[in-house]
Amino acid sequence: MKWYGFLGLLLMILVELNMFFKIEPFASWYIPIIWYGYILFVDSIVLKLSGKSLISSGINKFILIILISIPIWSVYEFYNFVTNNWVYNEFYTLIIHIVDFTIILPALLESMDLFLALGVFNKFKCRGFKATNKQLSIMILSGVVLILIPWIVPLYFFWGMWAAMFLLFDPINYLLGNDSLIADFKKKSLNRFLSLGAGGLLCGLLWEFWNYYAVPKWFYTVPLVNFWKVFEMPLLGYLGYIPFAWSMFAMYKFFKTIF
Repeated sequence: MKWYGFLGLLLMILVELNMFFKIEPFASWYIPIIWYGYILFVDSIVLKLSGKSLISSGINKFILIILISIPIWSVYEFYNFVTNNWVYNEFYTLIIHIVDFTIILPALLESMDLFLALGVFNKFKCRGFKATNKQLSIMILSGVVLILIPWIVPLYFFWGMWAAMFLLFDPINYLLGNDSLIADFKKKSLNRFLSLGAGGLLCGLLWEFWNYYAVPKWFYTVPLVNFWKVFEMPLLGYLGYIPFAWSMFAMYKFFKTIF
């Protein structure tokens, strides 16, 4: 394992210990520190298993992922003005929240790469998806509807925001010749699709576990499913992390062509 993998593991251990002592300023920066520890640790494992990783592919590419993470997560913060699905206990400083936003996309991509390197879903195949104009049009139209409807009926359709960006941007990526999951479907492969979903669920579990003990933290007020909480998140809410990961991936592949 690379030296930065050990550094990442050390960061996670030290910050976990500080959950009990809450020594500042480390307690206020708990979330980004532990997540960058996770990112470094997982990247090193992926590099060991597969011979390549996000960081080893180039520091400029990795920094771009960090920077793109801020605006694409901000889309969901914007949605939260109408859905009110989560609230922060204290705002603290804007810089802490912005740094928090930087970890979301790299954490998801590193987790996807971990499942890919382990080969968990190598044998899963997709049949019957040919990326016809009709199929792509249905996906794009569904994405547009799910983007708009949470603004109109947030109580019942708040969940639409988690899948909307995948349904809209992945077919657009395919049509533009960008990297896309639809291109994988056309090749009958579900490997990245399932690895990304599993990575999203893994990140979701870790986000909620680490958030539970954090000083600056968030709480959920999810309508209709606000029961059977595991940490602060309602149990059914964890399902949202799966399409969320697909959506983040699709937005990343679209917006990185702009940058």
